[in-house]
Order: sequence, then structure tokens, then C-alpha cells
Amino acid sequence: MKKIVFLSISPKTWDGLETLWDKATADSENEVTVIPIPTYKRDSNNNLSDAQYTLLGYPDNVPITDINAYSLKANHPDIIYTQNIQDTSNFGFCVHPAFHTNTLKACTDQLVYVPYMCTEEISFDNKPYLESIKMLFICPAIKNNVDRIIVQSKNQKELYLRYLAEGNPKLIELWSSRISYNNYPRNEILKKYDRQTVYRPDEWNALLCPDSNGHKKTVLLCTSVIEILTNEHRVINKLIELFEDHLNKSDDYVLIWRPYPAIMEAIKMLRPGLVGDYDNLVSFYRKNHIGILDELQSPTSAIIIGDEYLGDACGVMELFKTTGKPVTLLDYGI
Repeated sequence: MKKIVFLSISPKTWDGLETLWDKATADSENEVTVIPIPTYKRDSNNNLSDAQYTLLGYPDNVPITDINAYSLKANHPDIIYTQNIQDTSNFGFCVHPAFHTNTLKACTDQLVYVPYMCTEEISFDNKPYLESIKMLFICPAIKNNVDRIIVQSKNQKELYLRYLAEGNPKLIELWSSRISYNNYPRNEILKKYDRQTVYRPDEWNALLCPDSNGHKKTVLLCTSVIEILTNEHRVINKLIELFEDHLNKSDDYVLIWRPYPAIMEAIKMLRPGLVGDYDNLVSFYRKNHIGILDELQSPTSAIIIGDEYLGDACGVMELFKTTGKPVTLLDYGI
């Protein structure tokens, strides 16, 4: 009997583990346990928020185990899947020390890191940017504690190899065997569901009405936090233009607008002068019933439902690309 444990940082990120759990539970020889773990927000002064911890919000078919009901040390699972490896170096987010990778490493034969966050694919020609993100790939937890990593793409694997091996043939061979991308859960879940079976809020159904072809054409519009922080009013003006244009074409297609979930929080902190204008933008979208405002934590539903992608280069765009559906980047006229 193989013991496999999934450590989930939130029900909102369960889609980053779901297909691995599906595969594990399909084998009757596996003893599979899902354990939500406590997380905290950390401010710039190193102060921690109250613990965020819940056993609720997971799919009904996923049995959930309280952290106090399962001892990792005593059970010593064969495999532990974790979504977090930033033990002490992430100033915005952290997990309880009992779930730091050095502790987990001592409790399992194989510690597998499955990053939840998807990022825009990076050009290897952009050397200054590559250097600026280097520490994300060579943090101590990865080098010392993680046995395997499952990443979003071949490009991401090459980045890890570049930083971890630094051209050393033996290290390239070692890490090549440890890093995979073919079964990345956030890509795989897009194959698990289709337009009919994927979850969506009830209020979406009024707009996603069928036509003679079985459904109405749907465009997913994504606004990234980096784009709005960089181009500010250019982004807001372009979106207003798009929304006004859609008022005249609403019979042609359904628009699903998905701003980055924490975009207002970022604007308040880093571009406070934009708060009023961005708030007005959202109000305009709502009051004029432009389309669906996707406020779900995960973009999975919108990606599966969307027939085309329009918007910014970001992780959602990379996920959408894996479906083979059309992708168009917005031009802000810079």
C-alpha cells in the first residue's frame, strides 16, 4: 500500500492538484490523504496575519483530513505533494513551519513540488529579466529538499535546468530526471472538463445561451496586474473602448472579463491614483451588463468556456494556449 499525501494551501488552488489526486485515487493500492494546511500573510515588517485555515470549499468527492488527525512523521507517506516551497523567503505569503520543506523532507520518501502560479513564458534572450527572477528557481528548498518538480511547460523546465545545473552535465542529467511538465495539473484539468461539465456560477448561464451551433461564441478578456501597473490609464481607456464597442455587438458574442483577482489590492498599494478610475471601469461594466465579470479564484471555468482569448500576456494566456484556441494580445497603443 503506497501512502500519498496532498497538502493543499487553499480550496481556491485545488485545481492545481486535482488531476494528480484523480490519478492517485484511481489505484486501489494507494492510500490517499488530502490535508489543507494553515497559511499566513506576511507584511513588509515581517508581521504575520492570523492563520487562514479551512476544511470547506473542496469538491464533495474529495475526503478532507484535519491537520491534527494525521501525523506526517508517524505515517511517513511515500509521496507528499506540496504547493509551497517558499519556507521563509516569501514576504507576502507563508505556511505554518510544520509544513516547511525541510520538515516535510524528513517525513517522506519523495517530496514533489507542484507550483500553482502560472507565468508568461519567458524568452531566453531577455537576460536582465532572467537574472532578476533567478532566485525563484534556486531557492534553498528546491536545491536541498525537493525530489521532483512538475512545471507548466518545457520552457519552464529549461529555466529550472539553466539555474539549477548552470551548465554542469551531471547536474543537467540529475535535474532533467526530476523535472517534468507533461502532467502539470492546471493544464490537465482543462482536458478533464468541457463547456457542459465545468463548474460555473448560475448567473453566468443567462448570458451563455445556446444558439443553433450549440452555444454562443464567447471571448475571454484578461487584464493582468503588471499591465495596469505599467500602462495605467492606457489600459483603462482601452477597456472602456472595448466595453462601449461590445454594447453594439453583444448579439455577436459573450464577453467574459477576468481581471487579475487581486488587481484592486495591487492598485491601492502601488497606484492609488488609479483607484477611482478603475472602480468606475468595473461599475461601468456591471451597470451596463456588458458581459460576465469573472471573479472566481481560478480561471479554469473561463478558459474552458471561452472560444477565443483577448488580453494581456500572462499565466492565464499560457493556460489558454494549451487548448489550441485562438489568442490575441491587446495593443495599448504605446
